[in-house]
Amino acid sequence: MTKHSRTSVERATVSSIKSTKKRNGSISAIEERPARRALSCTECKRRKTKCSALGKTPCDSCARRGKPQDCKWEGLITASPDAHCSDSGPSIAHNDTDVLRAQIDRLERLVDTLTNRTAPPPMRAAQFHLPDNLESAAIDLEHFVVGPGVRPGLTETLHPTDKIDHRTAPRVSSIFPLSSLFTASSIDPSLLTVLPQLLPNAPDSQRLVDAFFEGPINGSWHVIAQQAFRLKFSEYAILGLDDLEKNVDPLWFAEYLMVLAFAIKFPTFKIGQDIQLFGSELQSLPSTLHHASVKVLEASDYLSRPQIGHVQHFGHSTDQANVALRYLDNAITTAQWLELDSIEDTLPFALTSEPSLDGLEPPHQIELCKQLYHLLNFLDGTIFKRPGLWRLTNSDYRERPCNNNDLDYAIKQQIRERPPRLMTEASLSRIGSSFADIIRDFEMERNPQHTALQRLLDHMPTIPSTAQSWMMNTLSCSLHYRLIRIHRSSMIRGFRDDRWRLSTSASVSSAQRILDIQVTMANWPDLRPGFMRRWIVGAVIIQAIDSLMSDSIIHHIRSQIQRICIDDFSALLPPITAILDSVDHFWHTLGVRKGQLDVDAFFAYVKERLKGNAGPPSATLEAIDIDQFLSTFDQYLPEGSANFLQVECYPDVWPLV
Repeated sequence: MTKHSRTSVERATVSSIKSTKKRNGSISAIEERPARRALSCTECKRRKTKCSALGKTPCDSCARRGKPQDCKWEGLITASPDAHCSDSGPSIAHNDTDVLRAQIDRLERLVDTLTNRTAPPPMRAAQFHLPDNLESAAIDLEHFVVGPGVRPGLTETLHPTDKIDHRTAPRVSSIFPLSSLFTASSIDPSLLTVLPQLLPNAPDSQRLVDAFFEGPINGSWHVIAQQAFRLKFSEYAILGLDDLEKNVDPLWFAEYLMVLAFAIKFPTFKIGQDIQLFGSELQSLPSTLHHASVKVLEASDYLSRPQIGHVQHFGHSTDQANVALRYLDNAITTAQWLELDSIEDTLPFALTSEPSLDGLEPPHQIELCKQLYHLLNFLDGTIFKRPGLWRLTNSDYRERPCNNNDLDYAIKQQIRERPPRLMTEASLSRIGSSFADIIRDFEMERNPQHTALQRLLDHMPTIPSTAQSWMMNTLSCSLHYRLIRIHRSSMIRGFRDDRWRLSTSASVSSAQRILDIQVTMANWPDLRPGFMRRWIVGAVIIQAIDSLMSDSIIHHIRSQIQRICIDDFSALLPPITAILDSVDHFWHTLGVRKGQLDVDAFFAYVKERLKGNAGPPSATLEAIDIDQFLSTFDQYLPEGSANFLQVECYPDVWPLV
């Protein structure tokens, strides 16, 4: 019994000793085991999202959220790789504690704000950042969860007594690594071979930027203030490749690629020799750069953080109507978030720290914002395939920008507005926006367009014969062609009835003016939009009918057409020649006397000649449907059927502009 007991005790003692050794061994193993490596930063772990790369600071996820400063890694010291991992433990834990305390403080202030809220006064559009309704409370909660700056134009709400006010904090552009903006699936490989020569720190880039601001695009379609753009350019030009890759603003870089694309596609005389260095890639380089510009724009956060740079970007090509319309809608939404439709003497809060306005004097900032809004208004009212579907219909903002150039604001003196008859960089936004308003007024209220269009033509500036005038010339042709559409149906009747004489003179004069402008624009054929083809054919038909009805000579039209129908417009020459040959046939062969033309027979003969001269289909010109031009003529209007155009008192002589 005693022996058995001792054996049991000994056995228990041995077991206890082994257990103690095992525990001590486990503790030693734990102490010697290396710390577990974090697979996500603390912020991504809290949000339960994945990081882009192990140990990368800041990670792409934090950078895209616009909060790179919150990206921290447990057990990882990025500043001194030689230090032992265990030394960073207290520092990381301390930082995490500070972040947690800050979040708790924000939540307490938020709860206090919501519980002690009183009935607010009616909210105005300019006060969207105040907590005045239930939506504001929801936005506050959203900002607490995902951080401020996610919803456009809105910031975090704090208690009025708090010393920290995020609403006064400057807006910092989100900076993404440049390499993350380019992927093999989205960027043409040919761009990678020339991109080092086109970065801001490359010697050729400065000359290309100068060529853009001196070239035809900036002169007519002015959206970028060169002082602000050059300020950013000079900052990036002194950076090395590594720093540039980390610090470049994606939205600015998207604009930069767009600037390069236009500078190469429409080179000035000074830059002509420099761009030849790109060799065989020169032909496709503009479209490649523009495509890359759109991809960089899409990779930025322009949809979640409204910025002026989004409105300044030209967007996608107009070849796809649905894509162009969607981009225009997004740009209008951005402009409304930034309150461009209500700017008067001061900038709204949303634009107080706008990167695209840096370095500009306050008057210049306001005028640039006005120009951008009225350009959007012009596009909204005139863009193709969008009749009557306007986003800015109900806007009562009519304050036009001053008629000045960018460099007029560089002189820090009292700025005087240039005379209205002088074309400036602001002319398109001024005239184009008024044109869009006239179209809307007519479509919505059926107001007479003739007087309004004539008044607008009278206010057109004197257009110089330079490449910078291409868009103003395009706008002038558009105004005249709209007058043709108004009067074309009753034009023929005006040859027989003096009561309809206005329609005849207006149509003929506008058609001649369109052809005259097209002769000037033929000096820069690459600057002519494709939709001008319709205007040219329509103007020639008006001139042909006038020649038959009034016995006028059209030999000068043939010489004009030879000068107009070149390059991409050369496919217009066969159908226009068929129209003019039909005039000669009816005049000389058939001997049709003045005023006795059978218009239906003339149109039928034109179509027969077009069928006989039909060649292979053109890749740059859709088939000419002559019916769309001929079906609108009505030579047999019933007596007393004067339309709304004739109730006004107009002069008999139609003035040429």
